[in-house]
Formats: sequence, structure tokens, C-alpha cells
Amino acid sequence: MMKKQIVFLLIFFCLLMVNCETTTLFPTELIGTWVTEDAPYEDRYIKINEAQFIFGTGPGEPNVFFIDKIQKKDLKEVVEWTFYCHNMGGAPFDIVVFYKSGTDGGQIKLRNKEQIQWVKRKN
Repeated sequence: MMKKQIVFLLIFFCLLMVNCETTTLFPTELIGTWVTEDAPYEDRYIKINEAQFIFGTGPGEPNVFFIDKIQKKDLKEVVEWTFYCHNMGGAPFDIVVFYKSGTDGGQIKLRNKEQIQWVKRKN
């Protein structure tokens, strides 16, 4: 009887460990406000904190996305961060950022606009 209980517990804990997702720590190096000197986007910004991913859209209202989950992928020269978000209406929205570290705070590029480089605004 005791052996059956031990075997059952071992199987249970093994299944539990297999089904658990690994938690990705939030990338603190991305927290802050990011700006660009690229002419069409000079009046815009990207603001990232642990709860929100915000696109500042010039004089208009910013686009706010609430972060549900993040995923990290190490590439050759950059780290790819995928932010799984939802908007104010609850619609899902994914944002992919390529981060390259540097002594100046690094730089980010959005997957859909890789030609635009964003740098962290100094406080």
C-alpha cells in the first residue's frame, strides 16, 4: 500500500514539474522612456514599465498596452523580447523588441520598424 502512494506522489510531482512554465524576469534594462531622432518619429516615445508598454503618439493620446506575459530569445547580437499584451478593450496585441546593450543604456528596435533606432532618454 505504501509503495503505491509513493509511486503516485512521484508521478504527480513529475507531471506538475513538466507542466509548469518557467517565469521570465522582467527586463529592467528596458524600463524607461525611449526616444528617436528619426524625423517622422521625433515627437514620439516608447515608455516601458512592468505593467504597460506605451506608444507616445505626438500630440495625441498615447496607445497603452497592458503586459500579460513576456518571452526572451537570445539572438547573436541582440535579445528579442516579445511582449504579449492587451489593449484597453481587451484585444490581444504582441510587440516584439530587439534590444542591444551598450554603455549609453542600449538601443531598441521594433520588429515592424527595424530601421528606426530608439535610445533610452536620460533622466
